[in-house]
Amino acid sequence: MLGNGYGGFVALQMAIRHPEIASRLILADCGAAFSETGRQALRNIAAASREKGLQAITEVAMRRLFAPEFQAQNPDLMHDRREAFLKTNPRVIESACDALAGLDLRPQLSGVKIPVLVLVGEHDEATPPPMSRELAAGLPNARLKIIPGCAHVPQLQAPRLFLDAIGDFIAERAGAS
Repeated sequence: MLGNGYGGFVALQMAIRHPEIASRLILADCGAAFSETGRQALRNIAAASREKGLQAITEVAMRRLFAPEFQAQNPDLMHDRREAFLKTNPRVIESACDALAGLDLRPQLSGVKIPVLVLVGEHDEATPPPMSRELAAGLPNARLKIIPGCAHVPQLQAPRLFLDAIGDFIAERAGAS
């Protein structure tokens, strides 16, 4: 099972609640809980969306997802990402921010016994590397890999590095870590 960002939090919850669901878990650019500063940032994003609409938070969202250098080097992709973001139902973004601001899975991490690969982009502002370090440290059978030069979406920013990292993990025998 693989989850990135919000999907990583969902995948982690699934592994906690249904331990039989997967034999391996890949958690990219997520964590078990946000710091208070991170929680407040999510609350602020949700409030700004409610008050001013998605247009008001688009650039903040893009910066949290994609490093500035990547944005500058990939204007077409960034245009597409902004357009897709602006088509999102604002209530979905607001609900996701509210849910993440209140989430704390740290007390349940020790129950995830399967091998876990925790990936994080070196420049991820949305779920910074310290969150991934904390997540990997709290899981009994996890390893951490930091993807250089990437932010929150390494599968778009460095697809070969991302695929190599998960391919090596998937190829290992089920009992190895």
